Amino acid sequence: MLTGIACSGASWAEEQVDSLDLPAQTITGKQDDQTLVTAGSKVPLKLREVPQTVNVVGQERIEEQNLYTLEQAMKQVGGVTVQRIDANRTTYFSRGFEMTSLSLDGTPTTLDNRIFLSPDLAMYERVEVLKGPAGILNGTGGTGGSINLVRKRPQGDAAVSGELSAGSWDDYRGMVDVTGPLTESGNIRGRAVASQRDRQFHYDGGDEKSNLFYGVLEADVTPDTLFTLGVSHQEVDARGAQRSLPSYLSQTPDGDFKLKLVDVSRDNFYGADWNRDYFWSDSAFAELEQQLAGDWKAKLSLRHAQNNYDLTQAYARNGMGIDPATNLVDINAIRFDYREEQNEVDAYVDGPFSLFGREHKLLLGANYSRSEFSDNGNSDSEFLEEVDLFDPQVVSAQPGFANVEDVFADTRQRGIYSNLRLSLADPLTLVLGGRLSWWDFSNTTYAPSGARTGKTTDNVDGEFTPFVGLVYDINQTYSLYASYAEVFQPHNARTRDSSGGMLEPLQGEQWETGIKGEYMGGALAASFALFQVEEENRAIDDLNNASIAGGKARSRGFETELNGQLTSNWTLNANYTYTHKDYLNSTDTVKIFTPKHILRVWTRYQLPGELQRWNLQAGMNSVSKTYNTITPLDDAKLQQSGYTLFDAGVGYQITPQLSADLLATNLTDKKYYQRINTMQDGNIWGDPRAATLTLRAKF
Repeated sequence: MLTGIACSGASWAEEQVDSLDLPAQTITGKQDDQTLVTAGSKVPLKLREVPQTVNVVGQERIEEQNLYTLEQAMKQVGGVTVQRIDANRTTYFSRGFEMTSLSLDGTPTTLDNRIFLSPDLAMYERVEVLKGPAGILNGTGGTGGSINLVRKRPQGDAAVSGELSAGSWDDYRGMVDVTGPLTESGNIRGRAVASQRDRQFHYDGGDEKSNLFYGVLEADVTPDTLFTLGVSHQEVDARGAQRSLPSYLSQTPDGDFKLKLVDVSRDNFYGADWNRDYFWSDSAFAELEQQLAGDWKAKLSLRHAQNNYDLTQAYARNGMGIDPATNLVDINAIRFDYREEQNEVDAYVDGPFSLFGREHKLLLGANYSRSEFSDNGNSDSEFLEEVDLFDPQVVSAQPGFANVEDVFADTRQRGIYSNLRLSLADPLTLVLGGRLSWWDFSNTTYAPSGARTGKTTDNVDGEFTPFVGLVYDINQTYSLYASYAEVFQPHNARTRDSSGGMLEPLQGEQWETGIKGEYMGGALAASFALFQVEEENRAIDDLNNASIAGGKARSRGFETELNGQLTSNWTLNANYTYTHKDYLNSTDTVKIFTPKHILRVWTRYQLPGELQRWNLQAGMNSVSKTYNTITPLDDAKLQQSGYTLFDAGVGYQITPQLSADLLATNLTDKKYYQRINTMQDGNIWGDPRAATLTLRAKF
C-alpha cells in the first residue's frame, strides 16, 4: 500500500562507508498496489473512480507489520472489527454489519465461517475491502462489505525473496517466494510460494503448526491470449486450542440482571490436552484472458476447492453464566467434522464504446457457484465437569461422542451482471449496475443409521440487485461521489417460520457520499465518506418459538482516511470511523453494537543522512466501548470499556538485499477482550504483548 525503499547500487564488498547508498526518492503512485483496485468493479480502476469506500492493505504494509493472516490484515482496515469464533475461525464486521462476501481476484466464492479459517497471506499480493453491499458482482452476501484477495502472479524478471522470523511464545516462521520466466523467450512464467509456521499459544498447554504451498503458471498462448493455472494447499494443526469464556451473571435485589466480563489470567487454559483443531484446504484455479478488437477483453475463471475442518474440544460454557458466588465454570465437549466442496465459474467481457460523441465503458458477465457442505456426525455439547474459574484443571478424558445426525447442504447460485460507466461530461461519470440472481438450496439430515430424517429446500428466482453511482471530478486532485447499493442474503436452514418454512431473504442497502483525493501522482490518497446502511427481513423470534422476517437495523456514520507517502521517506496510514447503530422493530436475542469510534494509525519513517540504514515504525489502534444486549435478560448489557493498543518497530538495512526488523505489538500489555458475546460463551481475550524479529532477503 506504500511506496517503500528501493535498494540498489554497489555491492556490499565495494562499499567503503557505513551508510547505504540509497537512490534519491521520487514520490509516485504504484499502479499495482494502491492506485488501481478491482474490488467492486472486476476491472482495474483508480480509487477515486469507485463510488464506494475501498480500503487496501498492500504488500509492503503486510511485510512491515508482519501481517501473516487475513485476520491480522483486517485488524488494520479502517472501521472493521474482527471477532474470533474460537482459536482460528473469525468473523468480520464493517459499519455495524457482518461481512460474508469473499472474492479471489474478483471471482466470488463462499465465506462460511463454520469452516472458514483466516488464510495465510503469503500467496496474496494485497487485500482489498469494499465497504457496504457488493450485490451486483457477488450475488448473495452480507451488508457490511466484501473482501477481495488478490493473488501473487508470476513476474517477467527472475526474483527470489524469503524471510525468517522468531517471536514471543516460540513463534517461528519461514517463507520463500520464487518467480521468473521458465522459457528463454519469457512466454511462460512461474511463481512458487511456501511458508511454514510453528508457535505456542500465549496461554498454557497449546501449540499450532501451519504450512502453505502456492504455485502458479502463466503462458502467453498468443500475443493476445493469456492462460493461467494455479494450485494451493494450506494446513493448520492446533493442539490444545481453546474457544472462549462465559461471563458473570447475577441479579440485583430489585430483580435486574447484571452481566460482567470476568477478569482472570490470560494464561489460563479452559480445555483439555486432547483439544485439537485441524484444518486443511486444497484448491486449483484456471483463467483464460483474451484481448479483443477495440480494446475489449474477455476473461474466463474457474476454481475448485476442498475445505476440511475437524474439531475436538473441551471448552468453557455456562448456560446461564458464571455465578459470582461460586466462580465455577462448566466444561463441555463438542466435536465437528466439516467438509466443503466449492466450484465456481465466472466469465465476463468489458471494453469501451462510443455513443453521442463520448467514450463509455461496459462490463457484461455471468457466474455460477456451488457449495456442498457436509456436517458428518456433529456431536452436541455434553457436560464433563466443573472447574475453578481462577484455577482451571480439566481432568476429564475425551468422551465417546455419540453421533447425533449428519447434515448435507447443497447451495447453488447463478447470475448475470453488468456494470456501465457512462461519461456524461468530461468531469461527470454515471455508473449503473445490475444483477439477476437465482439461488437454490437444499438441506438434508440423516440419522446415524443412514436413514434420511428430513429435507428442506428453498430458492430465489430472478432477484434483481441494482447499483447506481455518480462520480464528479472537481479537478485532477479531487472527486465527489454518491452511490446506492443493494444486496440480499437468504437465511440459513436453522431459521424457520411458524410453519417450518424458510424466511424471506435478508435485504440490505447502503447510501454513501463522499470525496476522494490523490496527491503526488497517487502516492498519497485521502477520502471522506458519509454512509447509511440498513438491513431488513432480519430473523427475529415470534411468540410461537419460531421466527419471522420482521427485524430491521440501521447504521449511520462517517469515515476518513489518509494513506501513502507524506515525503520521500515518511509514510502514513491513518483512518477514523464513527458508526452509530440502531435496531428498529427488532427483538434479536443478542444485539451487537460495534464501537462507535475506531482510530487506527500506522507510520514509518526512514532516517536521513548517515542513519539512512535505519527506519522507525509506530502504530496505534483505539476503539471506544463495545457492548451487546441480551434480550431475554431484559436487554442487560455485556460491556467492555474502550481501549488503545500501541505498536512500535525498528528496521535496519544490512545490505541492499538483506534487512532486519524488530516489531513489538501491544506495547503496554493492555488486557482486553477481542470479542464479547454472551453470558454463555464467546468472550475471547486479545493477544498480550509480543515481539518478533524478522530477517528478509530479496534478490
